[in-house]
Amino acid sequence: FIRLISEQTVHVNAGRLRTFPGGYDYYLQKTHAETARAGLTGGAKAVTHNPAKSAPVSKGDQRTRKRAEAEARNAKSRNRRGIKNEVQRLEKEIQKAEAQITKLTVDLEDPETYENPNRAMTINRDLTQAQTTLDNLTPEWEKAAAKLEAM
Repeated sequence: FIRLISEQTVHVNAGRLRTFPGGYDYYLQKTHAETARAGLTGGAKAVTHNPAKSAPVSKGDQRTRKRAEAEARNAKSRNRRGIKNEVQRLEKEIQKAEAQITKLTVDLEDPETYENPNRAMTINRDLTQAQTTLDNLTPEWEKAAAKLEAM
């Protein structure tokens, strides 16, 4: 069937297109001569093209194709939205940790804090914990932000 209707063939290989002006038999003859030289290029595809005699596409096929395309777009959008939400959540947690660090640092600088030695130790312990939290959140945020940017 392809041999009867094709007027030109397009060979797709490694992202490059090569047009053969003759029919499918012409394509086979030309590529057969090249096969010995390009023996390791498996996976090459040939696409025949006949603009005057293209087969009609049924409405059911169009609907199915459009539905699949829409589902793919929606899945990509959901994935992007999920990553964006993760980035925003991490940003909020980082801001919270930074605010806590600032507050605890101010408390440690206050001379009244040292009137009660237990209070100074508690603040210092909380400050260390907040810094550790910030140190753990920052690489997570960087990874999520890079993933979002790549999308």
